[in-house]
Amino acid sequence: HNNVDATGKPANHIPTNEPCENCHTTVTWATGTFDHAGVAGTCSSCHNGTIATGKHASHILTSGQCDSCHISTVNWLSVRFDHSTVTGSCQSCHNGIPATGKPASHVPTTSECDACHTSQTNWLAVRFDHTNAAGNCSNCHDGITATGKDPGHVPTTAQCDECHLSTSNWLNVRFTHGNVAGTCSTCHNGVTATGKHAGHIQTSGQCDTCHISTTDWTNVDFNHGSIITGCSSCHNGSLATGKPGNHIPTTQECNICHNSTDNWLNVTFTHTNVAGTCSNCHNGTFATGKSASHLPTTAQCDNCHTSTSNWLSVTFDHSGVTGNCNSCHNGTTATGTPQGHFVTTQQCDACHTTNGWLPVINYRHTSGNYPGDHRANLSCQDCHTSNSEAVPWPFPTYARTCAGCHANDYRPGEDDHNGLSADRNCAASGCHRVNAREW
Repeated sequence: HNNVDATGKPANHIPTNEPCENCHTTVTWATGTFDHAGVAGTCSSCHNGTIATGKHASHILTSGQCDSCHISTVNWLSVRFDHSTVTGSCQSCHNGIPATGKPASHVPTTSECDACHTSQTNWLAVRFDHTNAAGNCSNCHDGITATGKDPGHVPTTAQCDECHLSTSNWLNVRFTHGNVAGTCSTCHNGVTATGKHAGHIQTSGQCDTCHISTTDWTNVDFNHGSIITGCSSCHNGSLATGKPGNHIPTTQECNICHNSTDNWLNVTFTHTNVAGTCSNCHNGTFATGKSASHLPTTAQCDNCHTSTSNWLSVTFDHSGVTGNCNSCHNGTTATGTPQGHFVTTQQCDACHTTNGWLPVINYRHTSGNYPGDHRANLSCQDCHTSNSEAVPWPFPTYARTCAGCHANDYRPGEDDHNGLSADRNCAASGCHRVNAREW
């Protein structure tokens, strides 16, 4: 291949001492592979249209070297272009001649490319403001100019925005079922619209038989009346909610205890045949345990709680209790003194019995001093509050406290009445204007 014995390098061949077969095949000389790695000089030294292919007639005007944009010498179509330094508008180049322009099916617009196309590497990333778009949705969303309804779309002549609330995410849909003809399964068949998932309860009923809301499918009203199988056939944690992890271990069906399918919290439980002690279940995990303010005790629940339907019904044996009454009867652990109880440092059992707090022990003042030497420290009015009746004392000298007159339940009053013939007859004394019976 020296142009004598066989064709040699043409006049415009790249200067090289390499053998022909390093680049050319013997089948066709036109197919060449060239390793640019060791080439000295710039791209334009060879790619000038004479020695090697240069920029075609419609190439974007640029003084940049080929490898500034063309990242592959095998396929010149793989291009990386930095638009940041480009002057002029998009259509200066993207007009179908220097660079790709709008395809024939492009939405009619005079806007620049970058008004919608947010990525220069992938024209598919598009941001489009529908606010000023003229016409209706189907003018563009016809499957040609812009994406239209997919093959499985619900048959409808309505415009896109009647259901699709967002143009950035077509999955945000509001659909009014009020005027829909046919049954639920006409659309909710897994193709046109979402159907029953794999774990759905087996049923031939229509969706709206149970699902009472079309915006939230989890709002379900299910009639268990016609169910012929056991609860666990469905309530196994797959088809329907099963027993939670902290449920009392049992092989019983749900409806043995749960009285309502609307509210699983409504439960009646028969403790009669339960094996083990109360604390096996009433430990705060399987079932309600002792509250934080419960009396400290290691006794089982049924030692005091006589009813499993109402834990407030309690009998408590105080005989083995250590400590004093107010250790528990402090208003937190157990009931304390009610509002209006007179102030006292005495323990509850000084007056009350543990069998019934009412009535209070009937304390008569004539039977001795009130516990705690009450008369030495308290006046009558400290416990016996006055009423609205006022006793007129014509002679203030004789005015005394309650005990001065009410001597039947008190020791004789040490006052000016002692020794008088009217000591026990207030009305006959001529002092009081209130009949004795009013005392």
